[in-house]
Amino acid sequence: MTKKSTFLSFSFFIMALILIYNVPSEAFLITTNSARGIALGNATCVISGTGYADAIFQNPAGLAVSSPAIMSAYNNNLGLPGYDIYSVAATGSIGRIGLGFAFNRENVTMKEASKGSIVENGVRENQIGFGLGCSFGENFKAGFSIWNFDRSLKLMEDDESYQSLSTGTAIDLGMVYDTEKWGLGFSAIGLPLQMGKEEASPEYVIGLRFGKANNLNLIIDGSLKEKLDGKYELAINSGIEAWILPNIALRLGVNQSKMVTAGIGTQTGRLVFDYAYKIHEAGNTHYLTSSYVF
Repeated sequence: MTKKSTFLSFSFFIMALILIYNVPSEAFLITTNSARGIALGNATCVISGTGYADAIFQNPAGLAVSSPAIMSAYNNNLGLPGYDIYSVAATGSIGRIGLGFAFNRENVTMKEASKGSIVENGVRENQIGFGLGCSFGENFKAGFSIWNFDRSLKLMEDDESYQSLSTGTAIDLGMVYDTEKWGLGFSAIGLPLQMGKEEASPEYVIGLRFGKANNLNLIIDGSLKEKLDGKYELAINSGIEAWILPNIALRLGVNQSKMVTAGIGTQTGRLVFDYAYKIHEAGNTHYLTSSYVF
C-alpha cells in the first residue's frame, strides 16, 4: 500500500468517526463564504495554499500568505427561496504584511399577503471588514480583522426602505504555525468591541492540518461557541483536499451539522473557480466562487 493510499484510508476513517459521533450543532448558517471552504466541511482555520483569497472571513492570519486577488461569491444558503448571501473580498501584500478588505451581505426576504397583494418583508445584515496578517519567521503567522455590522428590517406596510435594528463592531484574531507537512491554527471570531451583550457570540476555533498544502491534506477544526441557552458546545468540522493535477483539486468534507460536502477547484491562468455541493436537511445546494489572482 502506498503512502497516499494509507493517508487517504486514515483520513476517511477519521471523517467517518466525526460523522458518526459528532453532536449536531444548533448553527444552521454558512460559517464560511467560499465554495472551497464549504466543500471542506467548513474546516478553514488552518487552510492554506492556492485559492485562499478569502482568508479574512476565516482566520486573518492567512492574509500573511494570501496572493493579491479579488474573490466574489453568491450563495443561496440551503437552497431556501429568499435567503441570499453576497460576498466580495480583496487581498494584497506589502513585504511580509498581507492586507484584506471584505464586504458581506446576508439577505432574508419573506413574501406575505397583505391587503389583497403580495408584499416582501426582509431582514438584512451588512458586514464590512478590514484585516492584516504578518509573517514572523518562516512558519508563524498572526493576524486580525475588524468588522462593522449593520442589521436592518424592512416592513412594506410601514416603509419601503430598510430601518436599522442594530449596529456593532467586532474583532477576529488568528494565528497559524505552518510547516510543509502539518499545520496548527487558532482563531477567535467575533470578539465584541462595540455591541450589546445579546449581539455578542464569539467562537473559538483550533485547527489541525495533516499533509502537504496543494497536494494531499486532511483538515480538522474544533470550535467552541456559546449556545442560545448560555451553555457552550463543541463542534467538529473536517475535510480532505487532493490536488490530482497542478491546477485541479478534489474536496470532500463533513461539517458540524453532519452534512456531507464535496467540491472541485480549478485554476486557468489568473482565474480561479471553486465549486461546492452540500447535502443538508433542506435538500442540497450548489455553491460557486470565482477569483482573479493578480
